[in-house]
Amino acid sequence: MTRKPRVQEHRTPRSREDLERALGHQYELLVDDCAAFDAGKRYRSRTLAVSARVLVHTTMSSRSLLDQLNLIRGIRFVDTRLNPEPGVLILSEQGLACNRITMTATASTSTASSSWDAVGDGHAGRVNPPMPFRDWWNDKVIEASKGDWWSRGRLVLAMANTDGGAHVDPALDPEYVALLDDRLGMLNHVGDEEVPFPAYAWAEANMRQIAHELVRTLQRDWRTAPLVGDPADYRAPLSP
Repeated sequence: MTRKPRVQEHRTPRSREDLERALGHQYELLVDDCAAFDAGKRYRSRTLAVSARVLVHTTMSSRSLLDQLNLIRGIRFVDTRLNPEPGVLILSEQGLACNRITMTATASTSTASSSWDAVGDGHAGRVNPPMPFRDWWNDKVIEASKGDWWSRGRLVLAMANTDGGAHVDPALDPEYVALLDDRLGMLNHVGDEEVPFPAYAWAEANMRQIAHELVRTLQRDWRTAPLVGDPADYRAPLSP
């Protein structure tokens, strides 16, 4: 049986004003999901990945929102990757995230918990010149324990396309599974007590930091800043 060619549906082009309004909405989604993540709903890393994909990822069949606005090539993206000074070994920070140990004490007991968190605006070791999108998206910035390198784009698309952002795949890339459970060979101790890492924490924290970089990029670029919300509505993660 011969298939009939698919008829291309007529579509109404969006106006510039409509696309700019959509950018404002995507910014608000980023801010809201960042706040939810920071309040403990770390699964929002998946919806952060979807928003990142919508904003910047262009394929053969679809164009990102910033590309449709003809802005993607002119914008310089905030880069908070870790660049320690020569000879400095920083064990509490890896990739785009940092490890925190929190103590909770009462009159009779004390407990400790460990988490991987986004680094926010960072410190001197994370102050880098803003960069073109292609480099920001493709540069290898996250090194897993087994030596696998991850770019921002690779992590965003894995979360968005396969792990619950926009789709749940029945099977996952083994390297992504390893990244989710990566402890980076570390053991945290407070006194004689081992403080375990929560599952998925490092990968999720890196995604939260990628979202932070996107928020700061949109706030700071003169072409996009007038189209997004009030910067005061966004609360950045605490720097280490």
